[in-house]
Amino acid sequence: MDAFALARHLARRRRAQLPAGIQSGYAAVEHAFTAEGLQILKEPVDGSVLGGCDAKLYRDASAVFVREDASEAEQTLHLAHELGHLDVHRPDDPCELHQTDLRPAGSRALSKVEAYGPRERRELQANVYGREYLLPRDLARQLFLDEGLPASEIASRLRIPLPMVRQQLFDALLQRDVEPPADAPAKEPQDLDKSQATAVEHEGRALLVEAGPGSGKTKTLVARVSHLLDRVHPSQILALTFSNKAAAELSSRITEMRGDDTVEVWTGTFHAFGLEVMRRHYDRMGLGPKIRLVSPSQAVEMLEERLPLLGLVHFHDLSNPGAKLKEILKPIGRAKDELIGPAEFRRLAEQNLERAQAAYEALARKTKAALKPIEVAEKTLEAAAVYEAYEAMLRSNGLVDFADLVMKPVLLMRDDPEILGQLQSRHREILVDEYQDVNRASSTMLQLLWGESNRIWVVGDARQSIYRFRGASPLNMERFEQDFPGGERVPLEFNYRSTDHVTGLCRTFAAASDEARKKPGQPSGETLPYLAEAKRKEPGSQTRLLVGQDDDCEADLVEKEIRALRDAGVRFGQQTILARTNTRLDTLATRLARHGIPVLHLGSFFERSEVRDILSILAIVAEPNGAALSRVATFRGIDVVATDIAVAVEHARHQGKALAEVLPDAVGIEGLTPRGAEALARLGERLRGLTPRTPAFEAVAGWLLDRSDYLRHLAAENGIDADMSRSALRQLVEFLDQVEPDGSPLTVKDALRRVRTVMLLADDRDLREPDLGPDVDAVRLMTVHASKGLQFKAVHLVGLHDKGFPKTPSADQCQVPAGIGDGRDPKVAQSEEERCCFFVAISRAEDHLRLYHTCQAKKEDRTPSPFIAELGTFETETLGTPTANFAVTVAGVGEVELDFITFHDIRDFEKCPLRVAYRHQLSIRSRRHESPHQMTGGVIYELIDRVSEIAGAGPDLAAAIEVAFGLAWEERGPAADHPLAGEYEAVGRRSIADLRRLLEGHAGSGREMVRLPIEGGHVLVPAPLFSTGSGGARTARMVVAGKRDTANARALTAGLFLAAARIRAEQAVAAEVAHLTGGDIIPILRDDAEAANDLEQAAIILDAIRTGRLEPKPRLQVCMRCGHFMSCPATGARPHA
Repeated sequence: MDAFALARHLARRRRAQLPAGIQSGYAAVEHAFTAEGLQILKEPVDGSVLGGCDAKLYRDASAVFVREDASEAEQTLHLAHELGHLDVHRPDDPCELHQTDLRPAGSRALSKVEAYGPRERRELQANVYGREYLLPRDLARQLFLDEGLPASEIASRLRIPLPMVRQQLFDALLQRDVEPPADAPAKEPQDLDKSQATAVEHEGRALLVEAGPGSGKTKTLVARVSHLLDRVHPSQILALTFSNKAAAELSSRITEMRGDDTVEVWTGTFHAFGLEVMRRHYDRMGLGPKIRLVSPSQAVEMLEERLPLLGLVHFHDLSNPGAKLKEILKPIGRAKDELIGPAEFRRLAEQNLERAQAAYEALARKTKAALKPIEVAEKTLEAAAVYEAYEAMLRSNGLVDFADLVMKPVLLMRDDPEILGQLQSRHREILVDEYQDVNRASSTMLQLLWGESNRIWVVGDARQSIYRFRGASPLNMERFEQDFPGGERVPLEFNYRSTDHVTGLCRTFAAASDEARKKPGQPSGETLPYLAEAKRKEPGSQTRLLVGQDDDCEADLVEKEIRALRDAGVRFGQQTILARTNTRLDTLATRLARHGIPVLHLGSFFERSEVRDILSILAIVAEPNGAALSRVATFRGIDVVATDIAVAVEHARHQGKALAEVLPDAVGIEGLTPRGAEALARLGERLRGLTPRTPAFEAVAGWLLDRSDYLRHLAAENGIDADMSRSALRQLVEFLDQVEPDGSPLTVKDALRRVRTVMLLADDRDLREPDLGPDVDAVRLMTVHASKGLQFKAVHLVGLHDKGFPKTPSADQCQVPAGIGDGRDPKVAQSEEERCCFFVAISRAEDHLRLYHTCQAKKEDRTPSPFIAELGTFETETLGTPTANFAVTVAGVGEVELDFITFHDIRDFEKCPLRVAYRHQLSIRSRRHESPHQMTGGVIYELIDRVSEIAGAGPDLAAAIEVAFGLAWEERGPAADHPLAGEYEAVGRRSIADLRRLLEGHAGSGREMVRLPIEGGHVLVPAPLFSTGSGGARTARMVVAGKRDTANARALTAGLFLAAARIRAEQAVAAEVAHLTGGDIIPILRDDAEAANDLEQAAIILDAIRTGRLEPKPRLQVCMRCGHFMSCPATGARPHA
């Protein structure tokens, strides 16, 4: 049981002592304090008694003081907090922090960094106690579920704050309750082995402890802290980790061992330590007293808002600029990890470009491929410009990013001897966990703190260095003695986790990896060989190799092995499936669940059904296309049919209002069925008062706890799937309850944008982990990275084929300039990291290890991972045919009368057929709230669609384009009062200048679209442009947006365009695709068979749309940009007929 479960347990025990009839929160705390002989006194908050605190407990004075200016509900909460101190903590523990506010005080970014030492956790314990005492979870469930009271009425009845009621209801309904076991035995301290004792008792100034998997690393680190506590003051001990989870575990274990002696030991992450330095010395860094931290998602959004000012060329993209900005921010972050600022980054980038240009000029034969290094260097120089703009943006807004949390304090320490001296005096004993994960900035911080008289003690394993993508370098392990002269290293000699068989496999692979690392020209240093012996004598089982024909066969083999191990006594909850990527886990989890295997895996968070349900509520309020109604219409108690959805959406569009605005008056909308009108009006009433500017948390908390029965229905469901749904909903609520850098709450409109950005950056890793506790009997599915630090009785390692594990090394789209990094060949470094990942994966196993690979992908054969052979030979089982196939079906998509399709239909169908269903069957368009860059892009796309009309408008092409652009800009461009409207217009005008060059010499063929006959109807094809060569031959030109892409000439639309051009020209003509960006021309080539196939494919699409055979095609990178994303039923509910 953790400290918070204990606090809840004690609160319930105290609550059980209340006499019957006491209802109000204030009366409850007053009774408790009176029973303990303490009186409640009210004082000014800024007086000498409270000293700025909300409340204070003075046991010696037999009194508890509370601020007099607070409301009764607030006073009740503050007093309950002090009651927590009375029941949970020792008498001499003062309440010094202002922690009774139940809402987060900072952004989501800060919440990932904040350090919670023993003192902070004590205050949080008191908060948990206070909530549980005022509204115990069982009472919360009774009032909300059994009596049907909304949160607002519960708060009113008990006279306690509504925010507290909401949080306690979410805890009670969405979180599994953990009761402490009766008379839980105390843990006996374990003796240290000789190697651990040697490390703990080391007396030198610098020691590196090489700790392989299962070697008792954390135990040794905790023992080292305990050893130091007998010799130095606790405040002189600084223990640094790389994750909040590791820091919390370390702090908890230190406290368990030494109790209150540890209160002043500083334990936290490097970033949390840097944040503390910033808060102490903000004025020396040009920052304000309140550090404002931006998350990667916020950084991308802020740069997007300044898009036309960035001067992007290679990374110019109006349709999806976030994807390009994401790539640019990678080298910027890496530069900060190496303490490289914008000026030095630019200098190195310019040198790179000069070298690339000189090398090209020296070539005797200058090919197009030889220009590639120049393009790479130009992209890096473009990143340098963005780095400068990014830093200026952060500086002007008083913001910092994650990398700044280490970089800025290090630069301050390096440049300010006074500050450095203060920090060195305060932190005499430095300890570091997972030292293999330090980057250049962190390493420099440690060297500065170490100085000339302090001591450093680090523990790590170079073979488990799996975070090189964020700057970690194992060279810091190898060069430890160089960075800390006189330093020593010792290994931990035993593996306490795994059987001798598994430990032997780890030794074998470690030796093979050590040999593979010895590459000429690669920087290297000392690393001790991995020679750990297994301490465990249990035999476990021999490793098995399972070979499937394809991924479905692999899933069947996994299921069979899981069941076999369960039958042998290994519970589901003691088994894990590890994969290199989340994508494989998502598909595997679905198949295993269908086979009846309980799995613990949230998967792609924002694609979960219950998450999209709630996002659909926000989308109805904030997105103008009404798409969300197609999902909300399926909710229990609403059940609106497709025809009513179409009528309501079209009515809102005709009125020029948001859908949520017109729904309350649905009974007056002509064309709705009586049942549909009543259901939509009821929905509208529940949404009344919500706007795009409403705080997202307020909207969702109100919907779940006051406006609907959605949460009541979910709370009534049983089973592991229901547990995961509730866990996911809790994660979503916490995600939405965030504060922006300027201190304002995240609004409904901005929350929908934030979801897309988070998905784009894959910044949802912390949301993917279901918090259901260790006792859930379900198979855990996780990536190798997520498994770091964990162990399981049985490990199933899937996807062991070449290009899957190890992944094929690849270059970033935007690279750091030469001179930044550890000097290793990036591809070699990536290959080494794959080896580290594999070592981590196999070493998670305690008793049983199962390896899986497949022989075939959809279109190509697969070869086994080379890592398998390096382990040895194993008993092998093969499966060639999956036991069952599961088809994806979509209900409720009916037939429509249709005899033509457009290029828009074809492109949507190819991306995902459901897009077509939304438009043709529900009258829902894909447009959502558009950003200025999307509006600018929309203007360009509109002009491209009208090239034939524009080219035929008259002899003055420039004038015709100017008129067309002006009209389109006025209708679709950013508002004239937008602060960057002029800059966006300049971007648009650069594009129309490119368009004019592509249209010169070409004649339009009218504005009427060409009707291209196909079976069952026809295709409406945009009118082509024509040019006539010197010999009279004519060529039709199709203009497309973007850069050169040969796929555009192979696309179905290109073939149909060629056929339509021949109809319009009434003769055989050639055709070509012209790319707006760069002006590249690619011919469209089709033989007779290919031309016939184009027409056949178009007919198939028409028939599928007409008959309603529109299967979803979920692909994350496509889906996240779709206007239907928040409500799409591809992985959740389906639209009703």
